[in-house]
Amino acid sequence: MGKLLLTLLFCCSGAIAQTNLLANNNFGGAAYSGWTHSGNYMGWNTGGGATGGGSVYMGEGAGGWDRIGQTVSGLTIGEKYTVTFNAMTQNGAGGADLNLTVNGTVVWDLANTTVNNWTPYSVTFAATSSSATITWNSWNQPSANYLSATSMLVYVPPPPAYVSAITDAQQNRINEATARLNAIQHHSIYIDQIGSNNIVSITQNGQLNVVGGAGSMYAPIAGGNNSLTIRQGDPANPVGRNLIDLAVQTGGFNTLNLNQGNTPAGNYTGQDVGNHFQSVVVNGAGNNIVTQQQNTGGTVGHYLEANVIGNYNTVGILQADGTTQKQVFSTVTGNNNTLSASQTGLGNHYLDVTLNGNGNNATVNQYGNMTNNATITLNNAGGPASVNLTQTGGQTYNIMTTCVTAGGCAPITVRQGN
Repeated sequence: MGKLLLTLLFCCSGAIAQTNLLANNNFGGAAYSGWTHSGNYMGWNTGGGATGGGSVYMGEGAGGWDRIGQTVSGLTIGEKYTVTFNAMTQNGAGGADLNLTVNGTVVWDLANTTVNNWTPYSVTFAATSSSATITWNSWNQPSANYLSATSMLVYVPPPPAYVSAITDAQQNRINEATARLNAIQHHSIYIDQIGSNNIVSITQNGQLNVVGGAGSMYAPIAGGNNSLTIRQGDPANPVGRNLIDLAVQTGGFNTLNLNQGNTPAGNYTGQDVGNHFQSVVVNGAGNNIVTQQQNTGGTVGHYLEANVIGNYNTVGILQADGTTQKQVFSTVTGNNNTLSASQTGLGNHYLDVTLNGNGNNATVNQYGNMTNNATITLNNAGGPASVNLTQTGGQTYNIMTTCVTAGGCAPITVRQGN
């Protein structure tokens, strides 16, 4: 059977060790060893350089230019290379120039400028042949330019800027949910449940809380070992306006808990101001969906959708804290799922998860007082897959993997910080 592995935007790896392509790049040992040079006013100093190595003094002026360089072979045509170095310059009364050429073409130039301390510079060029002559050229009247700590390495592009942000379609759904919350005029509970071992417990403290169903959106539950607990408003600050839609349908081992201004255990802070929205559509198999939400003031509640379709599901999701809206969208589809989210902190966090097939698994967490954004998508159809992301404050990450292999996707772990 053919196998395909496609992995995009994975966890960042460490820096790749490279060999410096310039010989004697720190100007040590015998004068000009590894280098060619020309000019009348040059000096070689094996100490005093920018990184503890040596340096070169170039003081040519009216008589011409001082030059130091070397030819590097074994390059790959079309590949990029980065030259780095440290320089100090003194702008003489008659003018000054320090430049870098590659095969005679100026790629960096610093003219008529005084730089009193070792300062790092770099320039990247694409190789046009299998060798390149790298040369620093100095002219200064009547002072000098200094060069130290050079290197030439294969260019490594910076890591991609991870993009994770709410889509227009998602924002439209949030706007619709907000409009529905604002349109609530009285308490409502419509549930149309059909069978099995039900235990239902709904509380709704405060005013303007809705569950849903009976001719409107969602709420039928159908069958299974059910046990539903919906709480909604904060009993110590019962300002209400919370909406859950629900659905489940067909058989399963269901246990939903939901909440909003309470914890799953029924605890509350007295600070929640409501305005939370959930949607939640489950379907069948081992379900056990526990959500929460809670905030600590402000004027907007948290937004949550969940979706899930089949097999061993267990979805968690918390949110909590903050005076700004946190958003989770989710979508799990089949097989051995387990999703657990979290968020907390004061930040306006955004999370869009999609799992889809086989072993699944994702643990997210975000935390922090600055906004975190994460989009995680797995889509696997050949074995286990897993993600584990923790962010903490002002971070963005986008993980997308599509794996069809005998062993599936390996666990992916990301940590960030701040």
